[in-house]
Amino acid sequence: METQFVVDEEKKEVQNCNYAGRIEKAAYVAWRLSSRLPYHNFHHAVDVYSAANVLAHMENAGQEDRFLLKTAALFHDVLFRVGYNYNEEVSARWAKRCLPHLGYSPEQTEKAARLILATKLPTHPENLLEQILCDADVDNLGREDFFDRGEALRTELGAEPGIKWQEAQLKFLGSHRYYTVSARNLRDEGKRRNLAELEKGLRGAR
Repeated sequence: METQFVVDEEKKEVQNCNYAGRIEKAAYVAWRLSSRLPYHNFHHAVDVYSAANVLAHMENAGQEDRFLLKTAALFHDVLFRVGYNYNEEVSARWAKRCLPHLGYSPEQTEKAARLILATKLPTHPENLLEQILCDADVDNLGREDFFDRGEALRTELGAEPGIKWQEAQLKFLGSHRYYTVSARNLRDEGKRRNLAELEKGLRGAR
C-alpha cells in the first residue's frame, strides 16, 4: 500500500515535533479522499511527495519546510475532477479543513494550502518551496516513465490517441522549464530525450 511507503520514508529521517506521525495521518486521509482516476490519484500524490522530498534535500530546505512540502504534495490533487477548473482551490480548502484535526498549527495549515494553490496551471511560483512543488508535480516529464504517465493522462482526459495527442504533448514539453536548478540538473537531459522521441514519433506518423 502506498500509504505504507510514505510512513516508511518518514521513518528514515530524524523527526522532531511528531512530523512523522502527522505525515502518516495526512497520507491516510489523502488516500481515503483521493480519486481513482487513471492519472490524478494517490499514486500521483506519492510520486509528487517523493520528488518534492528529493528536490527539497537538494535545495537544502529545512525540516519544517520539507514537512510542509510533503504534506502539500499529498493533498495537492486530493479531490481532483476531470474538466473542473478549480481543483487546486478545492484541494487547498479541504487541506485547510483537515490538517488542523491532524495536529497542524494554523500557520502550517495556511502554508500548506498556499503551496497547493501554487500548482495551478499555468504555474507562477513566488518562492523556493512553491518552485519545488511545481517542479515535483511534473517530475515525470524528464523520466523514463513519461510516456506511460502520459498514456494514463490521455485515458483520464478521454483524448483520442494519435497525432493530436502527440502534438499536445510536444507543445507542453517543448515550452516547459523547470524552476529549480536541482530539477533542471536531474531532469532536463531526460526531458530532451523524451522530446526527441516525441518528434521522431510524429515524423513517422505524418
